[in-house]
Amino acid sequence: MGDLFLDKGKLDDSTTISNYFIDEYMPKANGEFVKVYIHLIRCAASTDKDLSLEKIADTFTCTESDIKRALRYWEGLGLLTLTKDNSDNIKGICLEDCKKKEKASKRFMNNIVFRNNTEESVTLEAKPKYTANEIQEFTEVEEVQQLLYIAETYLGRTLNPTDINTILYFYESLGFSIELIEYLIEYCVGNNKKRIRYIEAVALKWAEAGITTLEQAKVNTSLYSNRFYPIMKSMGIYDRAPGDNEREYIIRWTDRLGFSTDIIIEACNRTITSIHKPDFRYANSILENWNKQGIHSIIDIKKLDQEHKNKALSAKLHKNTAPNIQQNSFNNFEQRSYDFDELEKQLLTSRR
Repeated sequence: MGDLFLDKGKLDDSTTISNYFIDEYMPKANGEFVKVYIHLIRCAASTDKDLSLEKIADTFTCTESDIKRALRYWEGLGLLTLTKDNSDNIKGICLEDCKKKEKASKRFMNNIVFRNNTEESVTLEAKPKYTANEIQEFTEVEEVQQLLYIAETYLGRTLNPTDINTILYFYESLGFSIELIEYLIEYCVGNNKKRIRYIEAVALKWAEAGITTLEQAKVNTSLYSNRFYPIMKSMGIYDRAPGDNEREYIIRWTDRLGFSTDIIIEACNRTITSIHKPDFRYANSILENWNKQGIHSIIDIKKLDQEHKNKALSAKLHKNTAPNIQQNSFNNFEQRSYDFDELEKQLLTSRR
């Protein structure tokens, strides 16, 4: 690839890391990307101008493609500018003042827009579209080849250009590892979601939550599977993640009220039975009432149900045994009592 010309821009003649970079950029970035950026600052402050992608890759024991991913990431944030030749090869890197690039950075980092709090409604404002040359460079990397093959296997079809562009976006811009992307696709397909837009939406949710490792993703999906999914399912909702309002209700029920999942599901089942539609507010009223009555288990709920049945039965019996004089127009007159034996004697005497 040849040597690179590195212009230190307006940086002074020392290896200084901006506090603004440390506070605003570093916490959100892939650790490998951070190392490359700091290395560039070190090289810019040095009198040694012998620099190339190959040498940087050797320094960190990685591939040149890994270095390019890091450079494109920081270019997207506006922290550096890349110059290229006619063959799209990187020939120069100019470091920029990160404070001056704050607006561009925020636009890049906040390129996720959520509508109605659903994963399906995520739209992108600044996802890069890779050129044929860039895609060719990626696919020459063995691990990327393996990733695309695994993606095709899970999705059950040949990847189209949009699929490849999106997967490379996870790999390069979001900084997801190969293992994390594999798990992402496996997780979505396991939930019967094979559309690339859905997979992308989940990836952005993970990126927004700061998930960058396979272990973090497994903890997150386990939390969702064990905490949210059964409750959403009991409400008859299978095709999406909980919205913010629904999530707040579930967290309230589990954390604040301390209800177990089986009790919450029972409340949801009663909601559907009563009003024939999912309604978290209605379910919340049931659970709030149970909380006031000290309900802590399904057995407590059964006892409470039996008490209600006993009270209802007692009220019904009391109603049935109470005098039930049917009111009509004759009940308005004073009722008389007759001695029928005496009347019979008088009738027989009169006939003699």
